[in-house]
Amino acid sequence: ERAAELAAIQQCGRPECAIAMSFRNACAALADGSGKRPATARGVTGAEAERNALRECGDGCRLIAWACTR
Repeated sequence: ERAAELAAIQQCGRPECAIAMSFRNACAALADGSGKRPATARGVTGAEAERNALRECGDGCRLIAWACTR
């Protein structure tokens, strides 16, 4: 887990990057909107994780990223 977190921070390449969520054998998504707090969510599929993150973030949010591990 620590190696994956370090790799993610290095890939981001910006000093303000931070780990928002760790996950294994699942999918996760990140949504954000202007003036809103970013939201992360998990799901069994990428589509489910996206829906969950967008619902958690609220109106006016957009999907920023998603990933699945298996």
